[in-house]
Amino acid sequence: ESAALCGLRFAEATHFRLLLDRHLPDTPFGWIALALSVPEWTPPAGMLARYEFAENAPVRLLYQQFDHLLEPARVLIGDESSGHVCDYRSMAALKAALLLERWRQMTPVEQLEEQFQIHIGQIMGVGEACAHLLSGIAGLLEASGNERRADDLRLLAFSVRFGIAPELHDLHEAFRSILVRSDFAALAKAGLTRPPDLVKASPEVIANTIIGEAKAKRLNKKIAILKQEVYMPQVDVAHHSMVGSHHGPGASPVSVEIDGTYEKERYLVRIDGLPVWLTGKSFKYLTRLAWSRLHQDSGWIFKEDIERGFNQARYLYRMKNEINDGLSNAWPVFENNRLGYYRLNAEAAAIQLNTENLRNHPDFEVSSLFAAMAKQGVN
Repeated sequence: ESAALCGLRFAEATHFRLLLDRHLPDTPFGWIALALSVPEWTPPAGMLARYEFAENAPVRLLYQQFDHLLEPARVLIGDESSGHVCDYRSMAALKAALLLERWRQMTPVEQLEEQFQIHIGQIMGVGEACAHLLSGIAGLLEASGNERRADDLRLLAFSVRFGIAPELHDLHEAFRSILVRSDFAALAKAGLTRPPDLVKASPEVIANTIIGEAKAKRLNKKIAILKQEVYMPQVDVAHHSMVGSHHGPGASPVSVEIDGTYEKERYLVRIDGLPVWLTGKSFKYLTRLAWSRLHQDSGWIFKEDIERGFNQARYLYRMKNEINDGLSNAWPVFENNRLGYYRLNAEAAAIQLNTENLRNHPDFEVSSLFAAMAKQGVN
């Protein structure tokens, strides 16, 4: 059942479980190699030419240009001291892994095609197949309680699928309809790696970074819309939802108190005076949203500023469910502008923060916010 939920066949899941029980890779290439080690992965046509196999070309390339990857490559080619002889599939998997290592690092396509004698369609196909396997492994890790490593692996799956650095994930999600891989590489080179970076950049910077006047104009237009939303003057959320003490579904609360009292591995908040006890992750997310609603322009906060990682949306919805389980009527706890920004669905004037409790919170990111507040005399 767990294999099916992860999108893996039973044989694939069994193979990965055996390897993961022995050792967890500590590098992106190690995970790529592990993914392609599954016997069920079939090299696409033309992945490895006959002369490459006959001349042991992928292994030679490994030793000549990627010798620092030799140890994690053992999962594909074995240990030379054991007398293991690479078969066609193993050698093709090694070539694919080396290719994807450079692909995920945003090496230009022209260089990849020349070095590996493979065209862009084949590169994308190999990346898609490997990303599927990596996502499946992430599911296995998550099922065993290793959520943080699973999140990292899903970012790697994104990187392998699109040939884009992991830190550009949110930029890609927001602007993939306009930009291509080379555009994202240009933005990264200019230090623009997240949607907030583009929001703060001038149209001139964008125009000088993105090749193509029409494309730059489309991008600047979308950025202008985002900028207007994120940095518009503070407005009353009552325009978006009904105000009142939970008089009906969708109502915005009159008071949201972030208390932080700890009991039985949960933290206290009060919504219109009603006590709600949240798990640590949900409490952290609600606190970050409340902080931003009070102190950041119109209250929008980018998801990476709530917590670094991959699954913020899932944790936000988990937080929402925990909160509404303790209320008589559903409260749409947050707004989402679909570009990675979130905002607490409550008026700033309704929010109260227990600075004394919060500056001693065990989560460093939370406590550091309120330690600074205490120094400034904010309550």
